[in-house]
Amino acid sequence: MTSFENKCKVIAELWSFDRDGEQTFSELWEDYDLSTPIAHALYNGWVLDISEQAERNIEDLFDSILEQLSLADTGFESYRDLL
Repeated sequence: MTSFENKCKVIAELWSFDRDGEQTFSELWEDYDLSTPIAHALYNGWVLDISEQAERNIEDLFDSILEQLSLADTGFESYRDLL
């Protein structure tokens, strides 16, 4: 199982490469338009505490990424593990 910190890291890394929405995850970035930057801010240490709802949304976003890629959660440490 991927830790919450690593989920934020994976989301932040993917978003950095696909931020303009021209790649694989454009619909997810639109659907989770608040969760994505929050995950990015957590990963970078700019935010230290978030609400339970924000945490659930980040969890849902990560699950959606895995679903879109047809992957099971095997304990990812970075976006490269998804490739």
